[in-house]
Amino acid sequence: MPNSPEAGHPTTILLIEDHAQLRSVVARSLGAMGFTVVVAESADIARQRLIDGLEADLIFTDVRMPGLIHGLDLAHWVREHRPRIRVLLQTGNPSVDAQGFPVLYKPYSGDELESAVRAALGAGG
Repeated sequence: MPNSPEAGHPTTILLIEDHAQLRSVVARSLGAMGFTVVVAESADIARQRLIDGLEADLIFTDVRMPGLIHGLDLAHWVREHRPRIRVLLQTGNPSVDAQGFPVLYKPYSGDELESAVRAALGAGG
């Protein structure tokens, strides 16, 4: 299965995670799967990068983070302002209300990560 939603276009994932170690591990895993990965430590930074013109195919964001907005706020902003970008949430809280967004629950394996990312990329928007 090609990584790209569009032929010849590398699939870019904007990974938003405030825990540096987890951010690093997930970024390496996604990179090893063939994705281009851009990282941000907060939803605030990620939103500003998108406003500044960053092109991404998928936003993979933690739900809870420090800052003015959290991952769910960013997901709604992306849905409104950049609707072609897919969204995948991650959380360690199984009772979180994902409000219709796909969610991957921590902890997860590399296979679960890849499956969730590919499903999110293939989902209609």
